[in-house]
Amino acid sequence: MDVKTYLKERKEAIKNGSPKTHADIVASVLADGKEHWASELNNAAGWRFGAAIFNLRKRGIEIKTIRPVDGNHFKYQLDE
Repeated sequence: MDVKTYLKERKEAIKNGSPKTHADIVASVLADGKEHWASELNNAAGWRFGAAIFNLRKRGIEIKTIRPVDGNHFKYQLDE
C-alpha cells in the first residue's frame, strides 16, 4: 500500500467518526517525499512517533531510515 492510498482510506474513516491516529499524522508529514528529521516527527506526532512508523511499516508503507554518520539525529523518508 502506498501512503496516498492509506491517507485516502483514513480520511474516509475519520469522516465516519474514527479518531485521527499518530500514524495518520506521521504519514501526512512524510507524504511530500522529502527527508524529515526525527525531531520534526516528534513535534508533529508526539514522542511515540516510532510506534506510528512501526504501524505504517506493518501496513506495507516503506519508510527509509537515514542513519547519521555521527551523532544520534535520524531522518526519515518515504521509500517509493
